[in-house]
Amino acid sequence: MSLRRRKARPETLESTAVWRLSRQLESDPQVRTWLAELDQLVDGAGTSTARKRGYWLVAAAVACLALGGFLLINRPVHYATAVGEQRDVVLADGSRLTLNTASEATVRMTSWERRVQLLRGEVVFEVAHDARRPFDVFVGRSVVRALGTRFNIEVLHDGASVAILDGAVQIRTNTYDSTVEVPSVSRGESVSLGGSAAVTVLSPTELRRIAAWQDRKIEFADLPLPAAIAEYNRYSAHPFVIDLESAERVKLSGVFRIGDVAAFRYALEHSFGLRVAESSGRYVVSRP
Repeated sequence: MSLRRRKARPETLESTAVWRLSRQLESDPQVRTWLAELDQLVDGAGTSTARKRGYWLVAAAVACLALGGFLLINRPVHYATAVGEQRDVVLADGSRLTLNTASEATVRMTSWERRVQLLRGEVVFEVAHDARRPFDVFVGRSVVRALGTRFNIEVLHDGASVAILDGAVQIRTNTYDSTVEVPSVSRGESVSLGGSAAVTVLSPTELRRIAAWQDRKIEFADLPLPAAIAEYNRYSAHPFVIDLESAERVKLSGVFRIGDVAAFRYALEHSFGLRVAESSGRYVVSRP
């Protein structure tokens, strides 16, 4: 998989949007009717400078009202989940977003683009095909463009991880002095954003993890205790805290239902020989 690096240039998206909006307003039937009526009023009232100024003030007000209505209709929509909550969202174009625990995203749909800003958490995107409107996900300094795709993005403390479940995506990451592009990332591949954007093979463990959380399950396969506890705590309002030495030597395996704290606690105590005690809204894990 090849990477293309080029010098970053200023974005022109907003200016392009304004231009397209002006073309839409020009052809809007209601706006054209209003302006035609104003033309008749001006023609019938004479062409003095004051009247011309009044005409253009009214015309500007009409344009502002139309623009305000357009922006109101196309304002971003905000979606979020609490800790332990998951949510399915079907967009107007038929695309589907599945938000995992503690996730947040905004969506803007217009006649020329579909834009998602992923702010935190993890989302599976299932994108409906629309050749006229690209589907872009903005996460940190990166933009992930869907190419008829189903993919997972998880926001991490040092960047984000993109896993392609079906189809392909394009990725562009802006750095301080350049832009790194990955022309195509395909099914079964993953990319870590925030670093070199190198493409790697998606591991079976990660595939199972993504499939499990969509079924409200957490799956561990010989995972060190600290990593397992960190993953479980993503879904629990009452975190588990480790209080034992050499915790990395304890390996956890199993499938646990999200939200069933009692079952997870029972497994730690009876299957892995640990002690779990409640203290100030937390579960302290130690040796007996």
